[in-house]
Amino acid sequence: MLSNVEATLSRAKALKATFERAASLAGVRFEEVEGFVEELARGVPNVDLPGGSRTPVGRALLALFRQSRKLATDASSVESQPDNDDGSQSAVDFPSPERREYALRCFVRRPAPYSSPTPQYMYCCSSSSGDLRLAAAFSRDTVFQ
Repeated sequence: MLSNVEATLSRAKALKATFERAASLAGVRFEEVEGFVEELARGVPNVDLPGGSRTPVGRALLALFRQSRKLATDASSVESQPDNDDGSQSAVDFPSPERREYALRCFVRRPAPYSSPTPQYMYCCSSSSGDLRLAAAFSRDTVFQ
């Protein structure tokens, strides 16, 4: 129990330090990013980012990607990338995706039209190496068949 609390606290401190640095790189106040960091620290698996890269959190995330790319490649080639007309960095700031994931969740009346709607789930993962993984979980109403 105590080790879980210590791990959570250390994860929260690391996230806060990372995003403080990212906010300063992006020229954003940390207070604008703090809510996003708190959600990540709580362990929320998917945190929404309405507005995408145009928000303060988005600019901080872009700064993190830019910095990691600058460390991975030659600094002069990253800095010489042209800006878009709207003043934002180009999409080259993000690394190319390793894989794409798709999830479909729905409720369907199965096996008959008068059955109760039951949850259905399908997951697909396509990697850049050509692998395709497909998983599905189907259910049906067993009371009214």
